[in-house]
Amino acid sequence: MEPIIEHNNGQQAWERVKSNNGASSSDGMSWDDFPAYACEHWSEIRQSLRDGRYLLRPVR
Repeated sequence: MEPIIEHNNGQQAWERVKSNNGASSSDGMSWDDFPAYACEHWSEIRQSLRDGRYLLRPVR
């Protein structure tokens, strides 16, 4: 899990989504709103990923 949640990996993923004009996520948050949300809540998100509590929802 650690390589997945490294800052550089997240930054690269974000750049790819942005360059592909990514659509809004399944929770309705726009990609424009995500960076501010991620900065504010990253420690909680990271910990839930480490603990296995972060559940991904299928998009399609």
